[in-house]
Amino acid sequence: MKTQVEEEFPGVDAAAPESSDRAVLAGLPTGEGEAPRGTPVSPPADASDWPSLAQNAEALFLRSRPLLERMHAEDKEEATELIGRLTAALDTRDRTLLRETSEKLNELLFFVAGR
Repeated sequence: MKTQVEEEFPGVDAAAPESSDRAVLAGLPTGEGEAPRGTPVSPPADASDWPSLAQNAEALFLRSRPLLERMHAEDKEEATELIGRLTAALDTRDRTLLRETSEKLNELLFFVAGR
C-alpha cells in the first residue's frame, strides 16, 4: 500500500532505509497528511545527518501539496521541478542536492504562503 506522499509524488519511496516513517520521525501529523503551518521548514544545520535531511524533505512534500493548488502557473512549475529534484536527491541520497533544493523549495513555499 502506498503512503499518501508516494501517491501525491510518484517516485518518492517512503519506505526507503532510514526514512520509513519520516512523518512520524519529524513529528508531523500523520492522519491529516499536512505539515504544521505558520513557520517555514528549515534545513538542518548539520547537512551530514541524512535522517534529518530526509525528514525535512518529507515535511516540504507535505507542506507543498495544499499550496500547489493556489500557486500561479510559474510558481507551480518551479515547485513541481523542485519536488522532482527532491525526489531524485532522495533516490540517490545526494545530500548536497537535497540540501540546496530543500532551501529553494522552502523559500518558494514561504513566499507563496505569505500571499
